[in-house]
Amino acid sequence: DMAEIICTMEERFPAPVETVWNLVTDLDHWQWRSDLKGLTITGPDTFTEHGRDGFSTRFTITCRKANALWEFTLENENLTGTWRGEFRAVEDGTRVTFTERIQPRKWWMRLFARRYLQSQQRRYFEDLQRTLVNRAP
Repeated sequence: DMAEIICTMEERFPAPVETVWNLVTDLDHWQWRSDLKGLTITGPDTFTEHGRDGFSTRFTITCRKANALWEFTLENENLTGTWRGEFRAVEDGTRVTFTERIQPRKWWMRLFARRYLQSQQRRYFEDLQRTLVNRAP
């Protein structure tokens, strides 16, 4: 049993919470994300992301509270875990907190799993920030 790796990142975005929520949770429009080459919706609460890195990750949505909380379990050949996104309206925009908890499937992945998660989250936030700025009226 591998120990859990936890990675949390928080960021403020210059857009209303509804705008940020709608962008993040709209699975039909994933093209703003630079890490993906595709996304397949497989059921009412399940989807698969096809990464540019060649890996596909399966997600099952476990909680969805509009403009507040989005959570799911995730798994691929390298890891299993959970992801939690918290959305909060603040002055000048929205504060988003993402928490990812994973268990690598192979012991040697522990060596770089945290750095990998942090770089993935940073890339996601950069894509999100750029997309929101470009959409601003």
